[in-house]
Amino acid sequence: MSLREILYGSGTSLRLRGNDHEAVIGVDLEGINFSKAVTQGSIIELYPEDCNELDLREGNIYKVHLTSNIADFSMVTGDVGTYIFMFMQDSTGSRAVTFDSNCYFPSSVGAPDIGSSGANDIDIVSFLCDGSKYYGNFMQDFINT
Repeated sequence: MSLREILYGSGTSLRLRGNDHEAVIGVDLEGINFSKAVTQGSIIELYPEDCNELDLREGNIYKVHLTSNIADFSMVTGDVGTYIFMFMQDSTGSRAVTFDSNCYFPSSVGAPDIGSSGANDIDIVSFLCDGSKYYGNFMQDFINT
């Protein structure tokens, strides 16, 4: 059975749905770290010096204050999941971010040119991690007023 969705969990069991079956499985939750669960409004604040070999076990949503250029934005220890980064230019603007080689973007557009020219501008980059590679997409030039 290939997993299609988790319907619900209760106590020590999970109900799973595959393409043609449903199953209830027993689960031992002892020792599992749930600290990565993101609640509404949970945003982790980062600065350029925090973005080399970034440990993604802290959460899924990050605000990166661009007070200088980031020469090697790299992520490690990422679990399978989605990660969202809001890059916020400082009052100078035009700060650049160079992404590590384990970050992949659509070939038609390539890596985003993070570095909106305006002071306080915002660029948003989201990644889907398969456990080793990060597949990214982006939106740019939000104006922070």
